[in-house]
Amino acid sequence: MINPEVREYRKSDKKVAIQLIEGMKDTMMAFDTLDEYDKKKGYGVEYLKEIVEGVSKKNKIFYVAEVKDKVVGYVIAELPEAPSKVDLLGLKEPLKKFGTITEIYVESHHRGSNIGSKLMEKAEKWLKENGCNIVMVGFFTSNKKALDFYNKLGYEVGGTSSYKKI
Repeated sequence: MINPEVREYRKSDKKVAIQLIEGMKDTMMAFDTLDEYDKKKGYGVEYLKEIVEGVSKKNKIFYVAEVKDKVVGYVIAELPEAPSKVDLLGLKEPLKKFGTITEIYVESHHRGSNIGSKLMEKAEKWLKENGCNIVMVGFFTSNKKALDFYNKLGYEVGGTSSYKKI
């Protein structure tokens, strides 16, 4: 097993972060049965700006995994928005605070070497430190490797969504 250094994103990671973000989009597109996703020119640059903005507002974290001084993966986690007054009327106390792992990506030749687990561990720790007591992840149900990965980490399927093209 590889023991990566997992750390916060730095400006000096920009070029490789954009490449990884675009690699993640390519992976998502491979599982997209609705043919909803596209990757237009500049996607990685613009998405990175959005992530960095969320980090500066302290409602997101962007960690990268580094192996032998090379960034090979990342994870993005996000804190939940405060519930509305109506939501509060319909929820039990104490509230369950759902943090979200919005993306995790590891270069294909580094998968299966503990890097994803280390990224998740770091993101989960940040979410817990910020008051979350439940972590949610989303993925395409046809991505069996993702399902196996999350199951290995103790995640349970808690709901599903169905769709129909009309």
